[in-house]
Amino acid sequence: MFNAEGKAHSVYVPREQGEALKEAHRNWLRFQEIGVEIAADNRERFLRLLQREKEKTKAQRARARKKA
Repeated sequence: MFNAEGKAHSVYVPREQGEALKEAHRNWLRFQEIGVEIAADNRERFLRLLQREKEKTKAQRARARKKA
């Protein structure tokens, strides 16, 4: 069973194709896991970049105040 355009659908799968379908489903789940891992890594990299930029800006402001 699957959902498409907000509707539930089902497809008959012959018994001899059952194992191939299960393998495809396992692969799909693994693909999703990998995507979540990549997204988490990208988020962490982005947050570190933001933190570095924030620290850089803070240091620049501190130097500007010392000059004034």
